[in-house]
Amino acid sequence: MIFQNVTISTNATIGDFVQILPNAVINHDSLIGNYCKINTSCNISSEVTIRDYCYLGAGSTIKEKTIIDSGNLIGMGSVVIKSINTKNNTVCGNPAKFI
Repeated sequence: MIFQNVTISTNATIGDFVQILPNAVINHDSLIGNYCKINTSCNISSEVTIRDYCYLGAGSTIKEKTIIDSGNLIGMGSVVIKSINTKNNTVCGNPAKFI
């Protein structure tokens, strides 16, 4: 499900059962796994991999060439500047840290 005012650049791959809420941006060569939710005003930079069952809070930003493993929750307004290589965690803040 893709809502209004969403920008998706070239070569972005989006899995099954993904929700992308208004004003989100997904840049080129990014991969969004299955069952993810991308909230309002999220900014996903280029060459980002978000694996299955992830939740990105409203206004979060994901830096380029970052990998977010399955089941992770990114808090609202968080800035992820390095990969999250473990499953089922919550990260928040600027820069994002495990809580």
